[in-house]
Amino acid sequence: MNNIQEDHYSQEPDSFETWINERPKWLQSAARLLIDSKRMPNDAEITELARLCFKEALGAKEGFSKIVPGALAQAAQRPELRINKISGVSGVNAIKADASLAFGNTNLAVIYGANGSGKTSFSRILKQVCGSRAKDELLGNVFSNESPPAAADIELSISGKAQSVAWTLSGGALAHLRHVHVFDTKTAQMYMGKNEATYEPSRMRFNSSLITICDRVSTFLKQEKKCSCRSSLVPHQC
Repeated sequence: MNNIQEDHYSQEPDSFETWINERPKWLQSAARLLIDSKRMPNDAEITELARLCFKEALGAKEGFSKIVPGALAQAAQRPELRINKISGVSGVNAIKADASLAFGNTNLAVIYGANGSGKTSFSRILKQVCGSRAKDELLGNVFSNESPPAAADIELSISGKAQSVAWTLSGGALAHLRHVHVFDTKTAQMYMGKNEATYEPSRMRFNSSLITICDRVSTFLKQEKKCSCRSSLVPHQC
């Protein structure tokens, strides 16, 4: 974990960043870790955060990190991503072998065709590829004696650079597309139904991650106090 003693700010912090920088110093370090690593801390990092928490409780002022103004906005930015084409389809409903669907190079694509032409099947592939929360089951062709695994080739453009990625149903969502939202009537019911809201804006998710980290650090400290008479964090009597 990098300890930041001084940052050269390129802009003024927004209200959310100001709020974070008013939290305990160890929690500011956790926020910086989330931004820099773009993932939840592993066990070793939780241990280090627990050490920082105890260190701060003893009155330490140095050795902590904080977020740089504008870091949250920059972390939320992702390279331009476009799904160009789905091709090489196999094992999906009644779509013929090696069928393909191109989306063109504009910001809007209208997919049309007769009933049974494969529109719904392609949309189901797209939801599986992107890891939609409201995925539909992919079935093989019931009229075929062969049952190949569901698979397709997904052609992407990332920051203008094209690449083709092989996808299989067993492999789950593609890493590049995990943040792509596929919205349809079924997905809308999950986000806009009568039950509690399930969609979190990015900064709410960031707060949720910090809460999870707090819980993990708290659990670690309690276990250290309860189970280890020779804790590396603080010596105590059994």
